[in-house]
Amino acid sequence: MARNSKRGRPVSPLDERHYQAIALLADGRMNYSDIADSVGVTRRTLQRWRQRKDFDRELRKVNAKLVNEWRRTSRERMRLRTAQDMTWYFNAIGTL
Repeated sequence: MARNSKRGRPVSPLDERHYQAIALLADGRMNYSDIADSVGVTRRTLQRWRQRKDFDRELRKVNAKLVNEWRRTSRERMRLRTAQDMTWYFNAIGTL
């Protein structure tokens, strides 16, 4: 088990509340106070969690997964297969 460098106390592994907070942070629709309330912790506790390396690592993984999913679906939506698709696209961006 890793130790907290400031106090020398063992750091507990991430539990279900941590993963709920990570999902809500990655979603980006709620502020810290709302996320803390929905998870059942104080805002300060949520801020301390953000400073943990393991929490930050998991949050970056979730964010990367969301970005990759968005890129993949965006490429699929923007694939121009026919002349009609191209006409629609150029009309949509205002070049035709």
